[in-house]
Amino acid sequence: MKSFERTEGNLYVMQSRGQRPLSPQSPEKQAQGCYELGLSAEDMGDTRSAFVYYKEAVKVDPNAISAWVNMGTIHLGRGNFKAAEKCYRKAINICPEYAMAHYNLVLIFQNGCDKEAALECYQKALHLKPTYPDPHFNIGLLYSETEGRQVKAINHFRAFLKYGSGEYYLDAATLQIKRLKAQLRQRFSVIPKPSAAETAELASDAG
Repeated sequence: MKSFERTEGNLYVMQSRGQRPLSPQSPEKQAQGCYELGLSAEDMGDTRSAFVYYKEAVKVDPNAISAWVNMGTIHLGRGNFKAAEKCYRKAINICPEYAMAHYNLVLIFQNGCDKEAALECYQKALHLKPTYPDPHFNIGLLYSETEGRQVKAINHFRAFLKYGSGEYYLDAATLQIKRLKAQLRQRFSVIPKPSAAETAELASDAG
């Protein structure tokens, strides 16, 4: 399963406020500064300090969506699923069309073994961003484990090969496609053919 993601760059993602210049004293500008410090701390492996900076960012401006997402990601990495869900849902409430928040939220459902809820969130993420590769990969894994959904799994793995990156996952998707194709070939080749006696009996009944 492809893992959760953190946001980088623009704190406000798709929101219009992120497209206009911010005054040095504005809450948005202050939140952006805290957010960038959080990114730097994470890059150095200091998630504890990063969390403090992200928390300060949402304190200064509760609409600091990317800080909410990254706080959720840190919670998720620590196994704090309820706290992570709260952060991701906060981000979704701020910006419902933010695909990454939906994608990260789904990992909580998968950890809770709620595959149908996970699938619904992945599909929501793809509805918002059809070229988002990671949901394709993970939907492929879910479908590959479900009887009768192998063809759908293959289609999602193919979509990942088209949009995705990373040699490990590209190789994994390719292997999954080969494995699922082999399963389908085996399924349709094991249908037993009627014996000569059975064929003659059927012909006699038809006559």
